[in-house]
Amino acid sequence: MFRRVPSRRAFLKGILVADLLLLPILFLLFSKRNTPPPFIAEHPYFLYDLDASEPRSSGQKCVLPRLHPLHPSIWNYLSPPKDIVCKTRRPDLTYISNEGNLLFNSTEVQRNGYTVGKNLHCFWSTVLRAGDNQDDDDKVVLGEEFPLPENGSSLPFDHEVFQARCKNFAGLPVYDKLHFRIRNIPQSEKKILKNPVNVLIFGLDSMSRLGFMRLLPHTYQYLTDTLQMTVFRGMNKIGDNTYPNLVALLTGKKAYGGGLPDESEGFDDWPLIWKNYSSAGYNTMWAEDFPQYGLFNYLAKGFRRPPTDHYLRPFWLALEESTLLKFSSHMCYGSLPKHLLQMDYVRQFISKYHNTNRPYFGFSFLADLSHEYLSRVASADDQFEEFFKHLHEFGYLDNTVLIVMSDHGHRFDAIRTTQVGHVEERMPFFAIHIPKTISSKQTEILRTLSLNSGRLVTPFDTYATLTDLLGFATNSLPLGTTTSPSGTLGQSLFKEVPLIRTCENASIPEHYCICENETPILDSDTRAVLAATATIRHINDLLKDGGSSVVEGCATLTLKVIRTAHLVKTAEETEEDSEFKVRVVIEAEPSGGIFEATTLVRGTEAKVLVDVSRINPYGDQSNCIKHVILRKYCYCIEQIKNGNIDINKLRTS
Repeated sequence: MFRRVPSRRAFLKGILVADLLLLPILFLLFSKRNTPPPFIAEHPYFLYDLDASEPRSSGQKCVLPRLHPLHPSIWNYLSPPKDIVCKTRRPDLTYISNEGNLLFNSTEVQRNGYTVGKNLHCFWSTVLRAGDNQDDDDKVVLGEEFPLPENGSSLPFDHEVFQARCKNFAGLPVYDKLHFRIRNIPQSEKKILKNPVNVLIFGLDSMSRLGFMRLLPHTYQYLTDTLQMTVFRGMNKIGDNTYPNLVALLTGKKAYGGGLPDESEGFDDWPLIWKNYSSAGYNTMWAEDFPQYGLFNYLAKGFRRPPTDHYLRPFWLALEESTLLKFSSHMCYGSLPKHLLQMDYVRQFISKYHNTNRPYFGFSFLADLSHEYLSRVASADDQFEEFFKHLHEFGYLDNTVLIVMSDHGHRFDAIRTTQVGHVEERMPFFAIHIPKTISSKQTEILRTLSLNSGRLVTPFDTYATLTDLLGFATNSLPLGTTTSPSGTLGQSLFKEVPLIRTCENASIPEHYCICENETPILDSDTRAVLAATATIRHINDLLKDGGSSVVEGCATLTLKVIRTAHLVKTAEETEEDSEFKVRVVIEAEPSGGIFEATTLVRGTEAKVLVDVSRINPYGDQSNCIKHVILRKYCYCIEQIKNGNIDINKLRTS
């Protein structure tokens, strides 16, 4: 008996049926991959219109990247925000009143079964810097201790930080808490300012513009819609980490090779911009959390004397050693998230000088919240919005130039491995608010800022802008006309940035330049291999040149894999067969370090241009050396032997 052979029509019919069955499955799989999760689809900027919101200037030499804040390539790296939850493990028994007195919270005292003077005996003392020696910027001491009576106690007005502590009837400690309030500053002979405008800088570590829109959408909307702040789309970092970028902002100079005094002697003699404001009659403030990794203190000596009139570092140093912190939830101090403490300090500072004859220059920089984990900052969105809303509605911004900024985008989050992350890391958030007290006198200022918002700018320009503002305040010079001190870089943002500006003439190292076009090439491409080999060789050469302790302590790195490679060129460059700029991302052994470098490849040779970035955390891999730059490259030999490497143990600055 013969088997019937299916006809061609039946065969085609079978294929059609199979296709029809497969199509819904393939559609579901494709749709799932290309459909954003609800928290992204419902995001305020999911439908952000790049063409309408980010127009390009014709004839501009630097073509700024345009990327959507919720680009599909990064969806897998995003997650819904999680709140910082501060569990109350110890009651808040004391507080400082608006009048500056230390008082008992009678409700909490009674609720916890205490009676002051019977089973609760409390004391207060001042918290002071240890002295005026070079190392005293890292130490605090307690002043004389005084009893805290039931009706509270007045506090000395020339101090800012205080500790309250209590014992029970048996003499056992049951309570300790740190408090602050803005101290009185002796007023020298009044200086008459023509236009005494205030300056407030509010900084967040590791926040790109796109990251700000993604993670802090409510704050972003308030800044742009209500406060009408100008957001700069072309702010380009000029160095790898916080230090070179904030040094540029504060001095107008390069941190390395820019003619600044030797940092090994501390920073008291540095020409920091707040000194200029102080000399002009301003009260000054510098507040920075995460004290062990402070801008002037991480592997550095800090200041012999407080650098500003109001200086929050002693509070944070004391907090890190406090008993209450040890009993607090992660990112909390007692019942409050730690970042709210610094924001309250800023509020008090502003309130202190509001409607007085003494203007202020204040700089607050929050690092702990956003440096380590990119998504954690989203928990503070509503709190930041409320903070700026408070400043606006109480009139604190009526005569205040407000700058909200960052040092760079995120350098170590997983998103950094994407092309979006690569661009973001080089483009920190920067926005400025001009009060009507200025814009009413110079109506063209807002137009100039709007023009410059789409141009290439740097932290050097921020310094020049602050210098320009001071000229306006002290001598009534029109904005855009004050000349910055000799030897400084940048131009005021109140003056139009030229269309012909490039990274080279803006003093941006080529490795960090965002003006360049990139074309991917295969990792097996000879140019990619040459670039990767040159990068590893460059890192090992840096370690060899670091001195005997580095050479003896750090392992020699080898190339494990080339992760990505791109040909790089600016808009005006043409590709020549003999010379290529190649950006590579590589992984090294034995450290697992992921490094990014821009190289110049000529024939069979390649060399690194400027710097090599590390784009994943290195934790305590380099604890055997103290070198502030080489730490990101070193993998300690001793720790390999002991097997006790933890990349999450230590912050990577």
